[in-house]
Amino acid sequence: MCIFVQKNPSIVCSTPNLTSYVNSKKHIDRPEYLPVNLKTEDFDHKPLKDLYNRLVKLVGSAFDRQELARILSGLYDYSRTQFLREELSMKKMDYPDFASHKKLHMVFIYTVAMYNVNFSNGKPPEVSEIVKFIENWWNNHILIEDQAFEHFNNSSKQNEKQPTTCIIETAISKPQTEEKP
Repeated sequence: MCIFVQKNPSIVCSTPNLTSYVNSKKHIDRPEYLPVNLKTEDFDHKPLKDLYNRLVKLVGSAFDRQELARILSGLYDYSRTQFLREELSMKKMDYPDFASHKKLHMVFIYTVAMYNVNFSNGKPPEVSEIVKFIENWWNNHILIEDQAFEHFNNSSKQNEKQPTTCIIETAISKPQTEEKP
């Protein structure tokens, strides 16, 4: 269970974060390490987990230019499609933090684009740098920002399910009796 603190980018989760999981396992493959809300939507983050796992395999191994190119391209494609889907959902729900959330997506896309540009210019990024970038994204964006939206979304759905209560006051008038002198 996760507890969200409104308007404060903090979250208290009983599940370990990505970094502590990675330190013990070196790859992400077990959905039980995701917060409950992310388990049902894991298909959205599975491509990122797969790309991350492929990156982890590259750390400390011989440089594989083709594999790194495929991963960087995959990160860019993932971010464009996943963020578009997420942002459309946020707009539909009239999410109050949409603008700031979208800016975070733009920073991610820019960072990945720069990794690709540097790679194309013969200056490939350090694989460990990309691994840390994804770990930070997972811990600070997916587990906090995305979960805050999920909480907002679930709260909105709960409010829609609540029956509307109307209180109608009716005045029951008693026949007035005439006072007799």
